[in-house]
Formats: sequence, structure tokens, C-alpha cells
Amino acid sequence: MDSGQVFCALRSRLSSSFSCAGADTAPFRYPHFHSATDTPDKLDYDRFALVVSGTEKTIAEIAK
Repeated sequence: MDSGQVFCALRSRLSSSFSCAGADTAPFRYPHFHSATDTPDKLDYDRFALVVSGTEKTIAEIAK
């Protein structure tokens, strides 16, 4: 499995099965996506930290 396939597999698990097909579902999941109301106060930084931590652990496991 090359790095592109690994990234695609991880992205699929984190987002949806449409990710690797190139379908962006963000506008359906987040009503402020790429609009004037898409401001930092709407972001969930605690959730971002969990995603980054989980991604870091996953990459470390794959790299073993």
C-alpha cells in the first residue's frame, strides 16, 4: 500500500466513503462551509485535538 492509499483509507474512515471518490460532503455536514459565517468561533478545537491525536497514533502504528 503506497502513501496515497494509506491517506485515502484514513480519510475514508475519518470522513465518509465518498472521500476517495472525490465527492466533498462537507457542505452537507457543516452549513457554514466556505461562507461568510465560517468563522473561528464555530470550530470545535477540542474535537480537532482528538482527531490530530488519533491521526498521530495511527501514523505511528503504520510506521512500525
